[in-house]
Amino acid sequence: MQRTDSNLNEHIKMEMLNSIRSPQIVDELMKALVELTPMLDKEKYRFRVAISEIVTNSYLHGNQQNPERTIWISILILTNRIEIVVEDEGDGFTESAISRKYESDGIYASGGRGIKIAQKIADKIEWYHTDRGTFAVSVCKYYKLPNEEAVESVKVKV
Repeated sequence: MQRTDSNLNEHIKMEMLNSIRSPQIVDELMKALVELTPMLDKEKYRFRVAISEIVTNSYLHGNQQNPERTIWISILILTNRIEIVVEDEGDGFTESAISRKYESDGIYASGGRGIKIAQKIADKIEWYHTDRGTFAVSVCKYYKLPNEEAVESVKVKV
């Protein structure tokens, strides 16, 4: 099912009620969508782990397990990257708060571990408050199409 054409361009948006099943639902979708990318199988799995951590954080911490709140997911797949934005109705967090908690409690911290895992896996991760009053985490992973790698290696040899 892997698609590696140079016109790869998919944009999917979804909205779901906050649920303990939200991470699993998103992971099932991600499992199919990462197959559209030329990432190695190990990279695909790790990226799914990063997204699962972010969605779990939205459910647990952002929306505080409130089933009346919403999680929004935006998935953008382009020829050179995949970007996922996860939004929730929580207040958000700051880098310093995450760092303090993680540094004091380490891997046993009750918060911050998911973001730290995602930071290790993703090429770019940002979090911010949106114009509509939600909190969003954007996770990006870059990749090259197989034919681009071949072109670059030819350029190096010449």
